[in-house]
Amino acid sequence: MRALIVAQTNLHGACCVGGLLRDTNENVRLMTATGDHQPLDTPYKVGQIWEIKYRKADRLKPPHIEDILVEKATCLGRVRDIEETLLDRVKIWYGRPNNLFESLIRFTKSGSGYVSQIAGLPTQSVGFWRTDKPLYKFMNDYDKRRYRSNDYPLKITYVGTDTPTEVIPADTLLRVSLARWWKPDNSKVEPRCYLQLSGWYL
Repeated sequence: MRALIVAQTNLHGACCVGGLLRDTNENVRLMTATGDHQPLDTPYKVGQIWEIKYRKADRLKPPHIEDILVEKATCLGRVRDIEETLLDRVKIWYGRPNNLFESLIRFTKSGSGYVSQIAGLPTQSVGFWRTDKPLYKFMNDYDKRRYRSNDYPLKITYVGTDTPTEVIPADTLLRVSLARWWKPDNSKVEPRCYLQLSGWYL
């Protein structure tokens, strides 16, 4: 099966690699054969096409149903225009962030998006979005790279490996994802999967 590499994200000493299966247009997350995330020096680069032999990961926990265990991989080259390739193959969410993930995203008072069991879970944990407004880079109190909107209450953490740009123009194709389940220690808040920005295609 051929897979197009569409994203790389940082995971505290590891790399999360997102892909799109060319035959089925299915979103996947390329794990190692033992079920770990890829190393920081992974050979998978955004825009490359790989021939992979894989199997579905066991014990998937929704909404993170994309994990596959790659047993063998061979790089076949690169696509000329990844944005054009994606536009021909994926469903795209348009407009406000409320439209993401089957409109199941909820927002904290500070503008962080999330999903939870209480509101219902989407059928996937990754997707593609064209925002109708520009997004602006800023750093929060925890020194995370985040983007905000001046037009609606949205603050989204950027987890990609490319250098952050100061402004993401409106109508840019973005890849968004939901972080793994998490809740603060000693908190009564329910476990949540927070919305994050994986990358963009300019």
